[in-house]
Amino acid sequence: MFRLLSVALLLVAVVVEAADDGLLVIGAAFGRTGTASTKAALEQLGFGPTHHMEEVFVKNQAAAWDDIGHTGNKEERQRLLRTALKDYRSSLDAPSCGFYTDLMEMYPNAKILLTTRPAKEWVDSAWDTILMSMKVQSLFSPHVYDDWMGLGLHIFFAWTPPGRLFSSMLGSAFPSVKNATRKEDYMRIFEDWQAEVEASVPADRFLKFSVTEGWGPLAQFLDVDVPDTPFPRINDKSEFRARLSALAVVGYFLGLVCVASPLIVYFVVKKFFCKKKSKKI
Repeated sequence: MFRLLSVALLLVAVVVEAADDGLLVIGAAFGRTGTASTKAALEQLGFGPTHHMEEVFVKNQAAAWDDIGHTGNKEERQRLLRTALKDYRSSLDAPSCGFYTDLMEMYPNAKILLTTRPAKEWVDSAWDTILMSMKVQSLFSPHVYDDWMGLGLHIFFAWTPPGRLFSSMLGSAFPSVKNATRKEDYMRIFEDWQAEVEASVPADRFLKFSVTEGWGPLAQFLDVDVPDTPFPRINDKSEFRARLSALAVVGYFLGLVCVASPLIVYFVVKKFFCKKKSKKI
């Protein structure tokens, strides 16, 4: 009897431990809503490490998230999500925010955080950062020619395997943006997404939060003390633009190689494989 009781208590402990494992905070908002600052804040409050789009870049996770987005079976998709986020205690930004409903179900004790800002401010910030890869998918899009990076980014995101994978990952996570072309379209998508999240999350698990509010609402929501340091203020727009500039340069270089390669092949073949005609005496 004592042995059976011990086994039962052990099983209960395992179940409790499993229930507590995983995400404690789930971010449901698009990038450019203060997610970089909020990531730093969550980690300072003890809810890190936090998954963010930066993790996708640094740890080369695009293929895993592309698989998640293209998996129609919910059980399999949630299994892949659990694997992708197994080392994190919170998540923010894309691509994970695109699967917040799955994550809510997988982690019933997690809090849902919707970072926000006015729609006009968001689209102005996102227009030449996170929306660039979507705007330049088609060579015939007028946005390809908005600035010097456009054509190079089109070549990278539409022609190269890494670029196509990244575009596919975002498209599968956010299918509603595929047909958007104007700022007005993206503003409407942003507003609809925020309203959908707010309507679908139970009030006792939900916080709509602007980084301009500082520590107070976030600390209260997570039931932790307010730190005696200033709330993090991270504006990564310039870093994001620098990364896009580098990708545009890569795109232009590859485009140049593709255009020039027939000439290069011609001259190599002519120089090394074509016999010179013997001169007539």
